[in-house]
Amino acid sequence: MGGDDPRIALIADQAARIEGLSEALRRIEKWFGEFPETDRKWDDGTPVSYGACWGSNGERDFMREVARAALEGRQPCTMPWKAR
Repeated sequence: MGGDDPRIALIADQAARIEGLSEALRRIEKWFGEFPETDRKWDDGTPVSYGACWGSNGERDFMREVARAALEGRQPCTMPWKAR
């Protein structure tokens, strides 16, 4: 099999897709600590968590974006509130 065999490229593409899907599943399964920074601060200067900003529905929607991006073969939007 030579380097110009299209099957090799297809196998490499599929391996990369599988790795991307696996990474998304690991991230979704872990859940805690997997949310982006919000760029917001409490009055005392500490960061406001994603959950505090967007609630459990926002966390769910973010994880759905992680899954959707993996299925589409792209990186997830790290600031989904800016995409709305």
